[in-house]
Amino acid sequence: MLYLFQSVLIASITLFVSCAHRHNNPTQVRTEAPEDEVGWALFQDKSRKVLSSFDARIAGAKAKVTLGQSSVIKLAVNAIDPKKFDFELDQPLMSGKHILSALDSNGKQIEISLNVSFPIVLNLVADWDGTDTDITALPLLENFRKKFPWGRVTQFVGPYFLSDSYFTQDQKNSLIQHLKNWNEDEIAFHMHAHCHYLQLINIPCKTDDENLFAPASLFNYPDISIATMIEHAYSSTQVGKMLSFGNDLFKKHGFRAPVSYKAGGWCAGKKTYQALLRNGFKYDSSPLPAEYLKGSLWETNNLGKFVAKTWTGIGKNTQPYIPAFDRPNEAAPSSSTANSLLVFPGNLGMVDYVDNEVFDSAWGSLWIKNTHLQSPLVVNTGWHPGSFRFWQSRADHLMQVFERKLFTQNKGPVVSLTIEETAKTWFTN
Repeated sequence: MLYLFQSVLIASITLFVSCAHRHNNPTQVRTEAPEDEVGWALFQDKSRKVLSSFDARIAGAKAKVTLGQSSVIKLAVNAIDPKKFDFELDQPLMSGKHILSALDSNGKQIEISLNVSFPIVLNLVADWDGTDTDITALPLLENFRKKFPWGRVTQFVGPYFLSDSYFTQDQKNSLIQHLKNWNEDEIAFHMHAHCHYLQLINIPCKTDDENLFAPASLFNYPDISIATMIEHAYSSTQVGKMLSFGNDLFKKHGFRAPVSYKAGGWCAGKKTYQALLRNGFKYDSSPLPAEYLKGSLWETNNLGKFVAKTWTGIGKNTQPYIPAFDRPNEAAPSSSTANSLLVFPGNLGMVDYVDNEVFDSAWGSLWIKNTHLQSPLVVNTGWHPGSFRFWQSRADHLMQVFERKLFTQNKGPVVSLTIEETAKTWFTN
């Protein structure tokens, strides 16, 4: 395996402990945990180091601090946050129920029951497609984010918002301010082949029916080029020019060049992946399970056929993987992955296409309440700002579902991270 899942224990006395693992399409091995257990502890990496939130009983512990069968061999105040303590264990733990045991300053035995598990890593995503309705949705999105301030979002922003040819300066400033208001988000790269963007880099725009998501007569977009299938219509060199010019725009407006990418219409593939690698990208989130397009306009047209063929095998259980160069939907053997991307599939879809019933069914099949996970589980879902006003109730629903199991509130194993944070925390060479 080229990439490894890493793990550590976080608990609501909040313990961070250790283990190491990676699966492309893992089947979770489940052990049931009683609902009355009091705490959660999450594996985070393989270092055996542990971070605990302040607990006066543990702070006063003098000796014999153990977690399950592991001994705490170091205990010190965290250098960054004095309300937390760093632990180091003499050996890793398995998922399951464990007892944190210690002697307090008076020699009294302390025992705290914990659910020890790998985490459910939630990747929330927002796909900014490049329409005026993206901008008019900003006040609605601000209020939504304030309702769920714990959510970190990977903001897939189209560089055409930052170009000088289409959006006004006020519109650009409004979007930039929104993105900076949530400074723990990741600014990532989203790409629809808008003609007004391609004109800036001298790439002929293709809007014939063969290259569109569906025949133009079937839908009414002010700018039909938003529906161009990039992977189908343009060469790898042309896609590279789109990326390079976009990266320059991000840097010009005070952002760093993005490292995560998502194709408009999920239209990525071999040509796009080659261009991404040449332009310094590390992560892609283009794959989508074709089942989520059932009943939509796209299902029986070009886009649905492309998704079904290109992302065959991608489903709600699919976990991050390193793709084969010629088969972007499949994990590559380790011998051929030296400079490849790490792919984060949209395994729970987008609220535009997944109603509450479908979401609840998919989520319920991925994780059973109070289960100790034997490996990390990454889930990826989100929304399109441009249509958010139509689907906010679905977005509220999925956030409420995850909120009920947040680790930070000692309710369960859900941790919200951006795609880049997830890659750096849970994968290593």
